[in-house]
Amino acid sequence: MAMEIEVPKKIKISRTFVSVVVVIVVAVVSFYGGTRYQKSRQPAAVVNKTAAAAGGFGGGFGGRFGGGGARRGIAGTVTAVSSTSITITGTADNASHTYSISSTTTVTNNGQSAAVSDIQSGNTVLVIANPSDTSQAARILINPSFGGGAPMPTSNQQD
Repeated sequence: MAMEIEVPKKIKISRTFVSVVVVIVVAVVSFYGGTRYQKSRQPAAVVNKTAAAAGGFGGGFGGRFGGGGARRGIAGTVTAVSSTSITITGTADNASHTYSISSTTTVTNNGQSAAVSDIQSGNTVLVIANPSDTSQAARILINPSFGGGAPMPTSNQQD
């Protein structure tokens, strides 16, 4: 009684299949690299308070996606300001955000100490919220600069 051994046929992989797999791998690696690069280029303080309040992404990608840090501030254009509050339209989300201003709120203009009375409607600002109360402004930066050293453009600047 002789045993017959069946030898499996050689599997042929087409060039098209290999090309598709290579393109997918390159696309995934490129996407991952791009997101890592973008994260490294964003200022840590420029964040969207609304997303954290809604339980979305937070600083360090907290909120509902792990982590735990909350986004604490937002860059935008001043639409209203008083001695007790500031309202801005966020640059990233085009939504209105209101923060309370207290005696502990610090204000700077181009890196120099300033007062709340120096803030005008139409100014570009970066509001950094108090970590324990994200509706309260801890710091307000008028005409902030990001990386390149030049202030953000405002509607008041002329070419």
